[in-house]
Amino acid sequence: MCVLLALVPFVASAQPGYVPSPQNMQSRQEFDQARFGIFIHWGIYSMLGDGEWVMHNKKINYKEYEKLAGGFYPVNFNAHEWVKAIKLSGAKYICITSRHHDGFSIFHTKASPYNSVDATPFKRDILAEIADECHKQGVRLHLYYSHIDWGREDYYPVGRTGRGTGRTGYFNGQKLPQIDSAVFQTNWAYENYLKFMDTQLTELLTNYGPIGAIWFDGLWDRDRQENGLKAETWNLAAQYSLIHKLQPSCLVGNNHHMDPFPGEDIQIFERDIPGQNLYGYSEQAISTVLPLETCQTMNRSWGYRITDTTYKSVDFLIKYLVQTAAKGANLLLNIGPRPDGTLPDESLVRLKAIGEWMDIYGETIYGTTAGLVPEQPWGVSTRKGHRNFLHVFKDTTEIFVPLEDTGIVECRSFPDGSPLKYRKVEGGITVQLGEKNASSPADMRVVELDYAPVDMVALENFVEQMCRNYPQATLQDIYKSNFQDYFGPSHIMASREQVIGYLNREVKKMILERAPAMVVYPAEAGAAGADTVQTCVAEKSYYDPCGWRHNYYQVSLDVIADGIMSVEEFADAFIAGGGQEPDVTQEWLDEWNVIKRVVKKKAPGIKGFSRDASRISSLIKEGKYVVHHSDTYNQAYKPHYRIIRRDIFEAVVLPAIKKYSGR
Repeated sequence: MCVLLALVPFVASAQPGYVPSPQNMQSRQEFDQARFGIFIHWGIYSMLGDGEWVMHNKKINYKEYEKLAGGFYPVNFNAHEWVKAIKLSGAKYICITSRHHDGFSIFHTKASPYNSVDATPFKRDILAEIADECHKQGVRLHLYYSHIDWGREDYYPVGRTGRGTGRTGYFNGQKLPQIDSAVFQTNWAYENYLKFMDTQLTELLTNYGPIGAIWFDGLWDRDRQENGLKAETWNLAAQYSLIHKLQPSCLVGNNHHMDPFPGEDIQIFERDIPGQNLYGYSEQAISTVLPLETCQTMNRSWGYRITDTTYKSVDFLIKYLVQTAAKGANLLLNIGPRPDGTLPDESLVRLKAIGEWMDIYGETIYGTTAGLVPEQPWGVSTRKGHRNFLHVFKDTTEIFVPLEDTGIVECRSFPDGSPLKYRKVEGGITVQLGEKNASSPADMRVVELDYAPVDMVALENFVEQMCRNYPQATLQDIYKSNFQDYFGPSHIMASREQVIGYLNREVKKMILERAPAMVVYPAEAGAAGADTVQTCVAEKSYYDPCGWRHNYYQVSLDVIADGIMSVEEFADAFIAGGGQEPDVTQEWLDEWNVIKRVVKKKAPGIKGFSRDASRISSLIKEGKYVVHHSDTYNQAYKPHYRIIRRDIFEAVVLPAIKKYSGR
């Protein structure tokens, strides 16, 4: 893990045109359903009992540090017991450090003798034993891999860490080139290091069975160097492509604290739940496309630190897991094993307690998405289809829930199912809480709110028919042409200023691209100007009924460009059919981030979501609706918004489309 100042977000193109394989998309979905994994930081640094950064922190000469391997003999290491204890915690995957910044590998690599087989008296491939147990016990295996190496001369130029480890500036007897702006492209030593990493990655993805993810760390090391954070500098395009080629289902994550690079399949947050930035590592935007993961320590350290006994309580860790799931993210909870190969007793106690809680409440965590209810003074919520789970941390007899009661069919205590009374109040409902369940940790209860489920048979029959009738249709075509009319309300809301700005931008795009641009034009039948507009677009073959309401039409922006209507007139007409403008609230901002993430994750074919959450959020009238935005439709459809009931959209529509269309 890293210790650094917050970085300025930087986006570069690492794998242009990257399209995840079907295996990769399936793996993303399974990862996103797991919600809980265990991180393991273990290597020869455990022998010094001062964390995984001890080589850097103590400025230990790398030649002296390497001698630690000669005394590494974890006599009590038992991969079966490790995996068993972790599985019983309810964790669905393990991520272990295959090679950390000190350069020591816990697997038998031919790329360097500095590994657990060739350099230690232990003479065992630690990773192979863990991999075998993971495969036997049904726990996914992820591999941490460091982009940094504090002991290799060919890791050059050196970053801002590991500068006191005694590297000489010579590699294979040759003086390394002087650092300049082109050093990354002309540096023969660094090219050797990149090949070394590719060799090790090939070994990891060839010799240890299915790997769920490669978890990179260290790109931030060159944040003070020109071009140091570019994808090209780190050869990410080739590196990510290599991984996806060797194992198409293997996910790529990179703990670089920036917006995701193309080719990455998960987004990582270090020590922060998405949306927080308590540690200064999380200024990056929350991805609306990728599954999310937060990594956190049980105590304060990643690697074993003999003086660190400040373990977080069981209650804290369970609540942290719930809070992470409530943001639609996984929790990767860390353990630093002792040098003798045992897991600390404090870690085992917490694994057991979390497992006991997950045995009862795991249904409210596994396979859930962020809840309809944003974080409240009483707690947080998760959701699974039409079931909403309210995790109440506060010791209280009543909670206010900012949800309308429309469609609620049951309100009950989880897991015993005892009914709870609720009543409608202004802005939502209040729920009367029953007695605490003895099995629940202090100050936590779970309430389940169920809405009426969707008629799956009717919906799936409809989807199947559409996919058969239109085999070439895209996800956008199927959804926008049909589902809105059958399964959702139809109204648009936007401020006049926003609409005018939007229209001006689209007209400029149309002129620059020399292409027709289509928008929805609401006009009452027979209204002044309506016939003129319809005639104009009919002559240009742009007229086409939208199908939402009889007073909505798709109209070419040429009516503005040609001076037939002003932008202001068009905007007023646009707003006239759309209802009143709502106030933007934090709740809607949070919900929109969830909507974008879920939709993009489940149906990557739907493109064009705006990154401006504040602007789009003004289009949400109620939290139970999704605003669908698309920028391509029949090659002539410019950005446009539609609204559908959120529970139907997330739980039913997209999964059904994917099931029957193979997309």
